[in-house]
Amino acid sequence: MATFDNITEPEVFLPVSCPICMRESLVGFRISVIADAFESGEIRLYANCHVVGWDASERELKAVVEYLDAWAADLRNSCSEMSDLDSSSDGRSRAFIVAGDLEEFAAEESAA
Repeated sequence: MATFDNITEPEVFLPVSCPICMRESLVGFRISVIADAFESGEIRLYANCHVVGWDASERELKAVVEYLDAWAADLRNSCSEMSDLDSSSDGRSRAFIVAGDLEEFAAEESAA
């Protein structure tokens, strides 16, 4: 049986403004923290430049939600575009190229 002890939870990087110097930076939050924030309406933000943390204001929480909504919309559009490519009218199947497969793909394309 496989164990998942070494798997780390994915992070979402959010833009945060330091309350001390107003410097903006991207700060990583585990997906479970983001999910908890949606349920509770609260999230603790932090800035690396001044090692400071604070509870997000309503305005900051709204900005986080808007940022994630925009990110999700971009992701949906990208997935839709990939789907459109895969079902193109030329009858050829599209596939993602894994780094090690690039040379094999180029050889197949030149042979065609």
